[in-house]
Amino acid sequence: LKENSINYLLSLKSRNFDNADVVSFTWNLEFGDDGRSIKSVPHWFIYKKDKFHFESPVHSTIFANDPNAKLVGNFYSQIEVDHLKDKERKIFRYSQTLDLVKKILVKDPNNLRILFNYGEGLVFDKSFSEAIEVFLKFLEMEKIDDEKKIVALENLLLCYLSLGKKAEIKKLLDTYYKKYSHNPRFILAYADATVLFNLLEAEKFYLKYLSNPLRIETSAYLFDFERHFIHPNLVLGQIYFQTNNFTESQKYLNVVYRNSTMNKTKQNAMLFIDKIQFLRR
Repeated sequence: LKENSINYLLSLKSRNFDNADVVSFTWNLEFGDDGRSIKSVPHWFIYKKDKFHFESPVHSTIFANDPNAKLVGNFYSQIEVDHLKDKERKIFRYSQTLDLVKKILVKDPNNLRILFNYGEGLVFDKSFSEAIEVFLKFLEMEKIDDEKKIVALENLLLCYLSLGKKAEIKKLLDTYYKKYSHNPRFILAYADATVLFNLLEAEKFYLKYLSNPLRIETSAYLFDFERHFIHPNLVLGQIYFQTNNFTESQKYLNVVYRNSTMNKTKQNAMLFIDKIQFLRR
């Protein structure tokens, strides 16, 4: 638990967490070179035992004892918990989970939660062809919330990109553009796909994304600071550099340099900034 979160947590406890049945905080999963969080998710930490239960084999999700009950869930994004798992242990746990979910899917092949976890495990294992099959099946299934479908699309984008299947990326995202063009997570994925074919055409999609970017406070799933904030600013800086719009280029590159948690990314931004200063002489 972050030190600056402790007092706020104690004040929430004194208020009985505003009468919530389940309480979520920001769970920091990975960290940059400067120690700041890169990847975070809203995650439950406190729940009422008489209202929720676990289901095997993956215990990262809790389920309401009464599906029809009106339950209150509160997310306090300002309370941060760092997840400091050893890298080798993380690899072992993913491998262990893959074995567990495969056994479950033999008996229950249409279990949405298990199918999604299986796909993510395959991506982590770099089994991209198998992961594509799993996520395509997932997208065809019913009763899936839109945000989770878009996360599945993000995973498919990564898999196709890793396999060099650019045409499949464009075809896939074009299929869903009309339905999800309002969603910032999808628009960023669409901008990234457009870059593969036409860098300058991607400008309008990155600008659209930054007009309403993804935030940890509004995301039910993974928020990656470097991807969802730094990356679009960096690409716009590079686009404007290529079109000799140095004022706009430096504006976005300055955002990257001042805010990135990764030394290599800062160096990349500064390389372009130095080139701009040289060309302006």
